[in-house]
Amino acid sequence: MYAAETSRRPSARLRLRALALFTAVALAGILLGVWLAFPAAPLTRNLLAGLARQGILIEPVGLRRGWPLAVEAASARVSFPALRGRPLEIDNLRISPSVSSFPGLTLTAKLWGGRVEADADDSLNTRVRLTGARLPAELLDIAPLQLAGRIAQLNFNGRLPLSGANQSRLELVLENLSLGGLRALGAGSDSLSLGTVRARVEGTGNRLNLTQLSGDGALRIAGSGTLWLGRTPATSRISLQLTLTPTPTLDAGIRDMLGLLGKAAADGSISLRLGGTLAAPKAG
Repeated sequence: MYAAETSRRPSARLRLRALALFTAVALAGILLGVWLAFPAAPLTRNLLAGLARQGILIEPVGLRRGWPLAVEAASARVSFPALRGRPLEIDNLRISPSVSSFPGLTLTAKLWGGRVEADADDSLNTRVRLTGARLPAELLDIAPLQLAGRIAQLNFNGRLPLSGANQSRLELVLENLSLGGLRALGAGSDSLSLGTVRARVEGTGNRLNLTQLSGDGALRIAGSGTLWLGRTPATSRISLQLTLTPTPTLDAGIRDMLGLLGKAAADGSISLRLGGTLAAPKAG
């Protein structure tokens, strides 16, 4: 009897292994079938068309189906025709169904050497996070000045488009920010350290309120104000209040140049108001 029981145990184990193997193969077949049936091309077309209606054009290169349930591209060009700026070049674009905002999509990519992650649901409630990116030199297109630094963190949370009663919030941290090319303007030093700059923006529709702006470099910066976002920089109005405070480490030539902006207070700070448009700001 003992021998008979012993002979039945391996048989039971074999049946369990066979069942487990069959289940694994069946699941793999189902996943493969779903992957093959995943409508990559229609999904991508619908997504890109929806973004285009919001003024965001994405032109992917090397589009392919990814695993699992994703659309991937080796690179892509992102442009904003209304802003008439230079397009963004992103790498390793990946679009997949969103877990946190279903039904929705998740986008990941590399931008300016950093990583961007975004989620959007079918109502265009959107979250964007950019970390570890270098600040592009072309961001400041005013010769001979050059802006350098690192985007340590950028977080956007809001509903697109930025119009009507749609709410939005943006937080930005820039590290090792510096302004170069100052010697050509008469400064003794060619570079001005702005240190770590932090900004917070809260918006309703196209009205964006700058609730915090601070910088801890050789020239300390503080500010607040409002931006009314138009379709182009020429139709986007600004009203900003800035306070610039020199520190003992500030270059003397740059300190003298600040005197041209206005009269200094007792602590050496200079208050400045900026109005006009993004295309042509005016100090007043």
